[in-house]
Amino acid sequence: MTNSKLFRPTLLVAVLSFSILGCSSSESDGPKTYPVTGVVTLAGKSVDGATIVFVPYDGKGKPASAVSDAEGKYKLTTTSSGDGAVPGNYKIKVVKYDKPAVDASKMVRNMTYEEEQKAYNPDAKPAPPPKNLLPKKFESEQSSGLSHSVPEKASTYDIKLEGK
Repeated sequence: MTNSKLFRPTLLVAVLSFSILGCSSSESDGPKTYPVTGVVTLAGKSVDGATIVFVPYDGKGKPASAVSDAEGKYKLTTTSSGDGAVPGNYKIKVVKYDKPAVDASKMVRNMTYEEEQKAYNPDAKPAPPPKNLLPKKFESEQSSGLSHSVPEKASTYDIKLEGK
């Protein structure tokens, strides 16, 4: 095969690859987001492990969410970690579930079929659902009374929870 015959398919593949990659745009990644950060507190104390969800008022936009750290700080995510939220009006819900302690000695992995059959107990009661450790009114965006308008720039919204 001559160099020119080999060159044409290689050039064609290179041009097609470049044009396909070059056609992607940031619009296909979704609408522009802006950073939203804040601190979650309950009765003035930071809340570690709270799940915060910003729900669009119109129900049509993309929700954003975060989990607070040990200092109660959060940073919203819509599509990629910490990217923020799409500008607009949001209702907010906040929950924090208890986590049952797991006894590592009772964790079993790679059981044989026979071991699974021995361990199965048809009379066993299912584990109770996790309990929300925050006041009940905050587990729904409809009852929380929390809202934030995300502008087309970085913003901060501190979430101050009160009640039982």
